[in-house]
Formats: sequence, C-alpha cells, structure tokens
Amino acid sequence: MINPGRNKSFICNLYVIGGNILEKVLYQYHFNFLGFLPLFIPLGLGLFSFFFWKINNRARVIGLIGGSFCILLFMVSTSTYIYKYFNVKHKIDTNNVKIVEGYVKKYHPMPYEGHEDEHFTINGVYFEYSDFEIINGYNKSASHGGVITHNGQHLKIKYYKDSSDINEIVYIAQISP
Repeated sequence: MINPGRNKSFICNLYVIGGNILEKVLYQYHFNFLGFLPLFIPLGLGLFSFFFWKINNRARVIGLIGGSFCILLFMVSTSTYIYKYFNVKHKIDTNNVKIVEGYVKKYHPMPYEGHEDEHFTINGVYFEYSDFEIINGYNKSASHGGVITHNGQHLKIKYYKDSSDINEIVYIAQISP
C-alpha cells in the first residue's frame, strides 16, 4: 500500500485509467532558480563598486558609473528572465504548444565534459539541448542525470518553437507499453 503523504510526488506523476498506467511524467516546465542565480552577479558587482567611490574623485566616478551600469544590467536581465518564464507558462496554460508522441530515434548523447549537444528525433521532430545553456525548457543531458537516455524510449513531448526556431521541451512523459 502506498502512503499518500510520503509518496505524493510519485502519485502525482502517474496518470492511471482503468488500472493501467498510461504515462509517467518525467519532466514538467518550472521556474529554474539555478538559471536565475547568475543574474545576481551584476548586482553584486554593482553594489561592490559603490564602495570604491569613497577613495578619491576618480574612483567615485568609476564606482558610480560602473555600479549604476551593473545594477541596470541586473534589472533588465532579471525582468527579461521572468518575462520569458511567464510567456512560456502562458503558452502551456493556453495549450499553445505542440505535442509529439513516439519512439526516440537518432539519439546522440552529450559527453559528460560537454563539447557537443545532446539531440534526437521523435517522428521526425528534432530536439537539441545542452546542460551548459540557460534555456526556457528541458536541457538536462543523460550524462548529468537526464531522463532521455537511449533510442527506443516511448515518449510524449510537449514543445514550442522559440524565437530562434529551436524546439524547446516543456513536458516529457514516458508512455507505458
């Protein structure tokens, strides 16, 4: 017997109809806090540079200009990041995404060190991603614990085309046989 309180995330990730598991959710789009953290670097630099403006007049000007620029960069990049998140979330909520279901073919894993992107096709739809890119969607390679690991996986993928015409994955489910 499954304890609902303890295994809540497990139960929520399975769709059951008539006692048969239809699909197991492997990935759902979410706010990526780790992708958000690098945006604090310009904020830190900006605040740090304000401390140098007390040394002399030249340092004061450099500190004010550099600090202001870094804080402005933080504000612009943060608002862009949050806007992109809500834009993709709106696409998902309004069902403005494409769905492809089938078997993974032409799977090419990314080496652990990087240097190549992981890519595959499902029913002729091409997907490509890398752990080392901050994108609005799935980007975890198999070598770093990703869920797409080999040819022949039966998956259902929801995706959208971004402004660069790249298929961004927002949902992955394993289809049971």
